[in-house]
Amino acid sequence: DAVALSFPLPCRSRLSSRLARTHSPRSTVVVRHLQLSLSHLRTKKLSGSSHTAGLCLPVMHPGRALLTRTVTDSDCCLTPRYPKNRGPNPCTNPEAGGPELMVNKLTLEVDTRFSGYAACNVGLNNSDPFGGPCETGTYCCDCEAGGFPPKKVPCNATIGYENVFATFGKFMGKGCKKSIYNPHPSTLDCWTANVFSKLSAADHGSWYSTLARGLCGGPNASACTWRVVSVDKIVQRTCHTSVFGAEVAATAPGCFENCGAQKTNTSSPCWVDCFYKAALGPEGGTPGGAVGGMSTAALTAAWTKPFLPEAQGGCPAQDAA
Repeated sequence: DAVALSFPLPCRSRLSSRLARTHSPRSTVVVRHLQLSLSHLRTKKLSGSSHTAGLCLPVMHPGRALLTRTVTDSDCCLTPRYPKNRGPNPCTNPEAGGPELMVNKLTLEVDTRFSGYAACNVGLNNSDPFGGPCETGTYCCDCEAGGFPPKKVPCNATIGYENVFATFGKFMGKGCKKSIYNPHPSTLDCWTANVFSKLSAADHGSWYSTLARGLCGGPNASACTWRVVSVDKIVQRTCHTSVFGAEVAATAPGCFENCGAQKTNTSSPCWVDCFYKAALGPEGGTPGGAVGGMSTAALTAAWTKPFLPEAQGGCPAQDAA
């Protein structure tokens, strides 16, 4: 029953948010509702359900390169790099590509009494990415109890929340190094490892999940924990990638110029290589290499530019339908 606005990308919203606070007689501030300016990706076919994020950078997705089929299709899609039932494969995930993919900027009002993040994914071949049953083209959400191995439990109506840096920082963000588990890290392995250098305790990245049973006034709601205040802008993913990529390319023009006729082709290996070199520095894809490139603030500004008016370089707005 997911009208899931859950966040597939680790990101920190740098857009304005407004707190609605209530004060007790002792003047203790109790935060109950928060307005969040967020983004999420969806296809036109999935208008009723989707993943969302607290404003995100595709360059920061753990374990996956979402911008393109990175390096080559075979390198990206082959198992065991993306083994079956271990999570979304970016080469088949409907939220990672396709001609109908949209990027939405939303303002939500949410109840801040958060619970654990619910993993919501699109069904493919009547299965979710973890092997559970899920009708093709619909969203299915999994909730887990603590402990190891994690145990699936029924989801409730609360808003799910995940601090990305706190959750994944202990496993990632240590740079790209050789290990007994991966003695020969590939370029993609290093990009995946090094993107977490852009996250910190201050810029930690946030994921939220909002389920249908918590949608205020929704037909399947059992509680009221969130509502859509406004759909601020919807843009085509192709346009978003183009504008976002051009902002990144402007910081390393020489590399992109060397791609020749492919310098604006966001699916070409040369463009992808230059994108990550600009974002992470020229050594970001090398084991033991230094991580530099663009700041988190600069990457966030580049990501949000497509939502600006067209006169300011933004993308054309698309209909909500």
